[in-house]
Amino acid sequence: MNKLLGDRKIFRWDFLFPVLPFFIVLCLLSTPYMARGGDVPPEIQRSFEQFKDRWFKKLCKHCRLGKRYITVTKENGRYIAKYKVISNKTSLRLKRTESKTTPYVAVLKYSEDEYISVADTAEKAKSGPFRLNDSKLVTEIFPYVHGKWRY
Repeated sequence: MNKLLGDRKIFRWDFLFPVLPFFIVLCLLSTPYMARGGDVPPEIQRSFEQFKDRWFKKLCKHCRLGKRYITVTKENGRYIAKYKVISNKTSLRLKRTESKTTPYVAVLKYSEDEYISVADTAEKAKSGPFRLNDSKLVTEIFPYVHGKWRY
């Protein structure tokens, strides 16, 4: 019996502290995605994946990327064959913005890798083996404007 409160029962909050994080996470997960500020709807994510695939195809075609675009130069009596590719390692971050005209922005990071082969003849250099010579990190930002991703 408590001298100050008599026989009244006191509600103890200390038992809630271990389970409080669980309830917070549960509330956050049950909140619709539109109510949370940073989330991007799944259909916007899917549309960017399709856009990204088309973008990489255009890059490969116009920037002459891939093994079919091997260039050979002669330096110091040796032949050097080179080609560039976009690495499979990409990083993507989709963000909601405060703008009504550009509600989403995509930040795409990838590396452009250069492979080389050195040999005594141009044919031998072209046939390899190739090794990674250089890698450049590329960061591109794409806005989502009027329902479409823009270059």
